[in-house]
Amino acid sequence: MLFNCQGYLIANDQSKHEVFLNANPLGLTIKMTSTDSQIAFIPRGTIDSVLTWFRSVNEVNKTGTMDLESIDRNIKVTIDIDLRNLQNLERLLRGKVLFQRRPCFKRINGIANNIFLLQIEGTNNYMVEKMAYFPHVSSDNSNFTRFEQIKQEQMILNNLRDYPHPNIIQLEEISCDDNSLSVLLEYCHGGDFLKYLNQNNNNIDHQLVMKKLLSVVQHLHQLDILHRDIKLQNVLLRIPNDVSSLVLADFGLACHKSQIPYYNTRCGTPGYTAPEVFTQAIYDTKVDIFSCGVMFFNLLTLKNPFGSSRNPQTLLLKNISADYDLTHLDLIKTKTPLAYDLVLQMLHKDPKLRPSATQCLQHPYFEQTVFEQKEDSTLDNIQYIITFTLRFHNPIHQAVKVNQTKSRQMPQFK
Repeated sequence: MLFNCQGYLIANDQSKHEVFLNANPLGLTIKMTSTDSQIAFIPRGTIDSVLTWFRSVNEVNKTGTMDLESIDRNIKVTIDIDLRNLQNLERLLRGKVLFQRRPCFKRINGIANNIFLLQIEGTNNYMVEKMAYFPHVSSDNSNFTRFEQIKQEQMILNNLRDYPHPNIIQLEEISCDDNSLSVLLEYCHGGDFLKYLNQNNNNIDHQLVMKKLLSVVQHLHQLDILHRDIKLQNVLLRIPNDVSSLVLADFGLACHKSQIPYYNTRCGTPGYTAPEVFTQAIYDTKVDIFSCGVMFFNLLTLKNPFGSSRNPQTLLLKNISADYDLTHLDLIKTKTPLAYDLVLQMLHKDPKLRPSATQCLQHPYFEQTVFEQKEDSTLDNIQYIITFTLRFHNPIHQAVKVNQTKSRQMPQFK
C-alpha cells in the first residue's frame, strides 16, 4: 500500500491550505506543503483517531471531505480532496485505520452477544460485526474484556493483511461511533464446523480439513502468532458444505509470541486448551497443535477426548492432565493407523514431544489415500462441547468455577 495525493486543509475561517497525504504500510501521514511540516500521523491499527469520509461532497468541483478526529472529539481536521483520490484513500485505508461507522451498514439480526449480521444497504453483501462499548461508556467487566479482545483481534488481523492466507478470516473494516468500537469481518455463509459436523458427519474428508487447518497454523506460527482458541466453532465455511472453503476465525485471544506473558496468559476453551496453558506462565506455539489435535479427534471419532461438557469440572481436570479416552480411537487404530499415530502425537501432554505444524504436515498420514466413512452418525459429546469459554486470572491451584450455559454462548470464567 503506497499512495500519495494533494488536498486542502480547511481552517476555522474556511481558508484553504495545501497539504500532502501519504498512505503507506505504516499508516497515513499528512504534511503542510508549504513548510513540509507534519500535522498528523495515523498509525495503522490505532483506535485513537477516527476518519469520516464524504461528509461533504462538491459535485461541481468533484471534491469531497475527509474528517480526522481524535477519539475524544477534541481535535478535528477537515481536508478537501479530489473525489477520485478520496475514493482511493478510503479503499486503501479500509481495515487498516479506524473509520466512523457508516449508515449504509444495517444490522439484520443478532448472531450472539454483541455480534451482529450486517447488510450493506441496497446490496446482497453481508458482513459480521463484533461490537464493544468504549470503557468510558460501560465499566462492566465483561464489556471491558470484549473491548480488549476486539482491539487485539483487529491488530492481529490488520497485520495479517500484509501476509495473507486463503484460509484466514478477512478483516473488512474497523469502525466506531461515539459509544462503541466494532470490527467488521467477512460473512461465511456455510456457518461453523460444529454445525457442519452435526449435519454432515458422514464422508468428511478429514485429510483435507486437517491439511488446510494445519497450513493456517503453520502460517501463523511462521509469523510468531498463536491463535490460542482453535476449536470447531472457530472454523467456518465460506461456502456451505464445502470443507475446502474453511477459514480460521475469532482471533480475540490470539497474540504474538512476545505477548504471551502479558496478554491473557491463561485462556482458551475447556476441552481444547493445551495442558501447559493451565500450569505454565510461558508456553509456545505448540498449544495450537494440541487444540488442532482435539479437533482432529472430534472429526475422527465424533467424541470429545476429555468427556462430555455436561460435567465441566471433570472435563477440565481431564484436560489439565491430558487424560483422554483412548477407547474412542480403537476403530481408528484399526482402520487408519496413520491417523491414530498423528492424533496421539498432537495430543501429547509434553509440548516438547508434540510435533510442530510443519512436522504434522510432513506426517505419512497426508501422503496416503484414505477417505473415512462413519458407521456411527451420532454426535454424542461433541454437540455439547464449546458451550463455555474460559479465561484464567488465577493460578491453576486455585479453585476454578465453571458455569455451563446454553449452547453457543461463550461467557468468560474467572
